[in-house]
Amino acid sequence: GNSDSCNMLRRQAWLALLSAALAGCSTRHSARGMQVLKTMRIGSIPRTPPPLMRKKFKGGNLDDFLEAGVAEAKYGPNRYAAVAEDAWKLQVKQSDLEGKRKRSLEFYERQKAQVLSDHALLSAMGACAMWSFTSVSQTESYVVGALFGAFYLYLKQKEASSIGATSAEELSRAPPAIVAPVLMVLIVGKNKALLFLPVVLAGFFTNIIAVILQATYRSSDFGGEDEV
Repeated sequence: GNSDSCNMLRRQAWLALLSAALAGCSTRHSARGMQVLKTMRIGSIPRTPPPLMRKKFKGGNLDDFLEAGVAEAKYGPNRYAAVAEDAWKLQVKQSDLEGKRKRSLEFYERQKAQVLSDHALLSAMGACAMWSFTSVSQTESYVVGALFGAFYLYLKQKEASSIGATSAEELSRAPPAIVAPVLMVLIVGKNKALLFLPVVLAGFFTNIIAVILQATYRSSDFGGEDEV
């Protein structure tokens, strides 16, 4: 009887241990299953991209750098890039216009100097011709007219320069060009015995020949580009 009771106790003990072991295995498997489910759920949720790293300030204008950051935060980097590209194009266009303006001024200064130089050469040739074929008084009259012609050209150039002036320094402070012929006629009227009006006018209108002579020059002669 005692041996049967001992065997029963042993069987019950083994059954209790086996049931406990089975319960532990089921608990572990259920925990692993829950963990797998959580992992699957987390993986199915779209993850937001990590925030962009802040740009490092590499020098330059700090205000422009801060404005760039504000524009990127408000409109996005593409919007700011478009605005920056437009600003860059505008700056390049302004630089090109300023360069063309400087080249045009240099071109015009060479033209002005050439007109005066041609007038001086033609006046010298005319004075030599007058000296060879006429009297001294007529030669002097021609030289006086040529000097007033040069003065008229100078005043005309000052007027033309002030038309496209962009600053107070470029504005003409000289009298109008009409002053030259008026003053010439008054001087001739006061000195009729010394100066001959027709010869004086011939010397004065030498400036017209000098101006017409500029049509024979090419743009490259003054540092410009020839038209094709």
